[in-house]
Amino acid sequence: MGFQWYWVYFIFGETTIFSNLILESDYMIGDLRLLQCNNVLTLLSLVIYKLWLSAVDVIHSFAVSSLGIKVDWIPGRCNELVLFSSNNATVYGQCSELCGVLHGFMPI
Repeated sequence: MGFQWYWVYFIFGETTIFSNLILESDYMIGDLRLLQCNNVLTLLSLVIYKLWLSAVDVIHSFAVSSLGIKVDWIPGRCNELVLFSSNNATVYGQCSELCGVLHGFMPI
């Protein structure tokens, strides 16, 4: 689910994960400025991920350029996205929809 200005991932039967931008004071050497969050998106090799995407408040857009994806998260609507990676990968992206004043601070 997309919220102003963070993401929430619900993993069926397991847990709920909140994903927020980390403070610059918490960055470590090598971290990507404005793309580093407390729960990074890690894809395991040869696993198919099926995501259902929606927003609670305004339109958000889930964009990961390294995977070539950009999917809108729209309140009241559920979009589907299937991800597959042939290698283990940590991917970075951000909200690419102008969803409010902190829109540039919603890393994936």
